Amino acid sequence: MKNIFDLSVVLLILSTLSTVVLAEHHFYVGGGIGESYVEEDNVLAGEDFEDEDFGFKAFAGYRFHKNFAVELDYLDYGDPEDNILGIDIEIEDLYAVALYGVGILPLSDQFELFVKLGGAYWDGKAKATVMGLSASSSEDGTELAYGLGASFAFTDKFAVRVEYEEIDVDSDDLSQLGLFTVGGELRF
Repeated sequence: MKNIFDLSVVLLILSTLSTVVLAEHHFYVGGGIGESYVEEDNVLAGEDFEDEDFGFKAFAGYRFHKNFAVELDYLDYGDPEDNILGIDIEIEDLYAVALYGVGILPLSDQFELFVKLGGAYWDGKAKATVMGLSASSSEDGTELAYGLGASFAFTDKFAVRVEYEEIDVDSDDLSQLGLFTVGGELRF
């Protein structure tokens, strides 16, 4: 009889642990919309290019521990534009693909903070127009990417995320890409 009791206690503990382990390990996907920020220092005669535009993102990740995940993001920065000394400058088709390691700090069962660090590939086309004449160039690169945010889980399967991501670009045409988004996350 004692063996049956001991076995039932062990099975109860193992079933509880497996539930906790499954809760910590899951795939997730999501997306967000918000505002992008694009900057290039000293574009023309000491003037900087700066503009905000509508941006969005899509992401997928795997949480392999309650405090760690890996995440792949697609970031679209819209089509920012600025006028510098009478020259219209547009940046078209500006996007990035980023791979992050994510550190997570759960503050409760529903609310958590996170930081992201990784690398990003970005690509965009710049077009300058003055008096009806245009010139364009295309540039891409691989850079350090990072971000931070918070999420609130309404259920075990759905959370709302608010986050900011930035890529420090070291190129002739860009110096900073930022994206602030509010979105949702589905957990599997």
